[in-house]
Amino acid sequence: MLDFKELTLQAKQEIESCAKNVRVTSSELTFTTFFIYRKLLNVKYAIKDGMVIYKTKIGKGKEGYRFPLGDGDKAALINELIAENPNLLFYGLTSDMIDFLEQNFKDRFTFSKMENFDDYVYSWDKLANLTGKKLHSKRNHINNFYKLYHSEFSKITPEDKDLIISTYDRWFKETDDKFLLQEKEGIKDLLTNYDKLGLVGGKLMVSGNLVAFSIGERLNDDTAVIHIEKADTNYKGAYTVINQQFAKNCLYGFTYINREEDMGLEGLRKAKMSYQPDFMVEKYKGELL
Repeated sequence: MLDFKELTLQAKQEIESCAKNVRVTSSELTFTTFFIYRKLLNVKYAIKDGMVIYKTKIGKGKEGYRFPLGDGDKAALINELIAENPNLLFYGLTSDMIDFLEQNFKDRFTFSKMENFDDYVYSWDKLANLTGKKLHSKRNHINNFYKLYHSEFSKITPEDKDLIISTYDRWFKETDDKFLLQEKEGIKDLLTNYDKLGLVGGKLMVSGNLVAFSIGERLNDDTAVIHIEKADTNYKGAYTVINQQFAKNCLYGFTYINREEDMGLEGLRKAKMSYQPDFMVEKYKGELL
């Protein structure tokens, strides 16, 4: 029987040693993502035979598993899950994971698309340099921002923790949104454990005031992922500037940048589509028949 434990920062090294040879393409499958939402999603993990598997809450009274990551015998581990869970549900499957299940468990699973959870992926050059006619309006937003404000971009250091937390609390002071409240706690966790998590971040200042910040990390050999991007909307164009400056100054060396999903939020979908994604990382559910 698999021994699932509460996710803690101390588990990071052991978990990532299991997945070190796995090319992860989904933003959901990083340790950092699970760490941010470990309370909201009641994240638990188990390690067996050099593989890690996560279990999370996915709805009222429901739990789902993530596909095993590691070099061990994944088919054997999945068979063990099947024996323990007659209603086994895999969540956040990518196309390569579906291929494995179809090859090794023929006709045992049915798959369905997870709407609103596709990751938006862009070339580094597109976000850093905003080249081409389709991004002309983005360049205009940036030029207008620089005309209006005297700004300075710099990389985040652990010493910026208190400034970012206090400013973000002020931006979203009054909210009862459970997701947003957990995200606020997650941002505090990220900043408190910034170096231990191996993160990279950037901040945008105007006249001594923080107006935007972004935090990300390496996803795989050629792709970075942006976990957090926040801006004060009172500063017109701040989101466009932090997006471009963070890519250009903090994520150089990567071929692609994954900006995660839109979660079905129309405004977020429109904003992410406006940058003309190069491709999407589609995600699926896999239910045991």
